[in-house]
Amino acid sequence: MRVSVRRWRNAIYSGRLVHVVRSKEALIHHKVDCPPRGLSVKGDIVWKSDLEEAAFRRLERLLPSLKLSGLVDTYKGLSLLLRKRQNRGTWDWGVFEDFVTTYELEVSQQERTLEKGLEIIRTSLERTYEVKRRKGKLVDLLEEKWTENDTSHLDKNLGVLGKCFPNLANPQAAIFLMALAIVIVYETKGAFGRRRLRAWLMPSIRKQSEREQIIEDFLTIDGKGSDGKSDFLHLRNGFAHGHFEFIDQRTITIWDVSERNEVYRRRLPIQDLGRLVEISQKKLEMLEVFPYIQIATQSLYKTYKHEWKNFRR
Repeated sequence: MRVSVRRWRNAIYSGRLVHVVRSKEALIHHKVDCPPRGLSVKGDIVWKSDLEEAAFRRLERLLPSLKLSGLVDTYKGLSLLLRKRQNRGTWDWGVFEDFVTTYELEVSQQERTLEKGLEIIRTSLERTYEVKRRKGKLVDLLEEKWTENDTSHLDKNLGVLGKCFPNLANPQAAIFLMALAIVIVYETKGAFGRRRLRAWLMPSIRKQSEREQIIEDFLTIDGKGSDGKSDFLHLRNGFAHGHFEFIDQRTITIWDVSERNEVYRRRLPIQDLGRLVEISQKKLEMLEVFPYIQIATQSLYKTYKHEWKNFRR
């Protein structure tokens, strides 16, 4: 059963844009031609407003993240959406709906931990939107920013590591490089992820311990240590402090210690370690993709509010 246009509009009016992304049927199937007044022309594209251009550019910036995350169908859907707007001068809301729906489905189908991460983001923002709505305040989803310089710096470091892997004949050397990758990702994108989630949770959750537990839940890939902290943190600590040893050329044991007590231990074959590096990056990318989709959706609604309010099936 399709969600009504009224529910779509109410979600926008109340500021709870989470429901726009969460509902698979929330976007409207129709095209809107740009009206002749209020146009701005930049490059070869005619924009109805600066907000529309900002939405287009924001969605465009998602393409590398989607590609990195292996979301092939989502990447194709967004590319089609942007290409149609660029070439035809209209937004195809049916393609927009497919893009949002495919993103959620494709993320959920990749790994259970990614599905849980997406649910944590949704739930956290829903609670914060509700608090902000009651107080009549807006939510700044990008209060904590990950800049283009940050992206460039991380990509350069991980790019060097990526180029080294194919040339390594020694699996033990590959394990050392993957260990370095985990430490780099945790200390850069992981630290950013903590700050962004903390900013999203602050308005709705007063207790610091509860906020930190939700953050640990998000950062958890396969399981937690006996101290309730994420395996991502324990892997970072184990490699950074040298708490690992080779069982054979392709397998290690890694552990972490807190206050002289062992709180985490795991046996890791090289293929599992490679998976952990990949999943940790994908999970942290969600903290960029999800809010970008919401902000772009809000900007397009503000630009085409009149057309959407008067639309009838």
